[in-house]
Amino acid sequence: MFGARQGSGYLLSTRIVLTARHLLSEDVATTVVVPGGRGRISCRTLWAGDADEGDAALLLADEELVTPETGQAFQPNRFGRVAGIAPLLDCYSVGYPQVRRYDGQKPDIEQFHGTIKPTSGIVRGGFVLEGAGTPPAAREDGQSPWAGMSGAPVFSGRHLIGVVTGDSAGWQHSRLAAVSLHSLASVPRFARLYDIHFGEFLHCSLLHRTPDISAEFESRYCAYVAETFGELSIFGLDFSRSEHARWPLDSAYLSLELVHDHNHDQGDDEAPTVPERGRVGTAGRRGPSRTGPAARPGRSVGPGGGGRGDDRPADRRGPRGAGAS
Repeated sequence: MFGARQGSGYLLSTRIVLTARHLLSEDVATTVVVPGGRGRISCRTLWAGDADEGDAALLLADEELVTPETGQAFQPNRFGRVAGIAPLLDCYSVGYPQVRRYDGQKPDIEQFHGTIKPTSGIVRGGFVLEGAGTPPAAREDGQSPWAGMSGAPVFSGRHLIGVVTGDSAGWQHSRLAAVSLHSLASVPRFARLYDIHFGEFLHCSLLHRTPDISAEFESRYCAYVAETFGELSIFGLDFSRSEHARWPLDSAYLSLELVHDHNHDQGDDEAPTVPERGRVGTAGRRGPSRTGPAARPGRSVGPGGGGRGDDRPADRRGPRGAGAS
């Protein structure tokens, strides 16, 4: 965005731009360029906030700023407000700061990632986005390396929650100041213009915590793992039928703890015992398996095991005891 100075902005539609007010001037024409769009296009000011309303402005482009294909892919606007005073993690802003310029001062995009501190700067009517990484070095001319970031949108997940207004002084370029969408929505003329151009009320959803955009992936991954690895293959046991070698993982298992019984002489040929506190005995759905290393020779360790001298379960009529995990 180019006006009295270069800045950033956000397309609320294919023609309406949300930006910072201090970038505009009545004496200088305002133009907007969108990467991959239709070139530099003149804009007029629909609304510009005053000192009480907030450092923000709405621009209307003379024509479409993007191609029809890009415009059709636009999603409905989502606005949010921070609930309470707890910091909101994983927020971000995208703009064109001075520090990201290249090849003869060509602007490029920078994504600023950090935490919103709702009460920092609240007396002035804004909030602070504190960066999560190393801040950029100071410029030799004394100007802020974040010059050009003003007007950039601030997001939490997919919700637009503010507009960057400048570099917070005194914090070594580690923070960006912003005006909230919630405060702008309370400005009658701003809200009315949004209603006129979008045909809907500007509503800000309450954000109690950072939206978990990975939840959907985790659910799908969990279903995949359950389907692919939902059975446990047990090797080394002599089953009469091969299908018995695969048990569902939802069967219960016997948890065993292997300890040495110091009450016996060193020459005792008894195997280490399994203390009562180490047993978790529940019956599985598909039948039991004794664990070889932890069982005493010739004895059953499942429920009902009573020191029989053979290798059979203690009771064929009841549940067989669970396998060991």
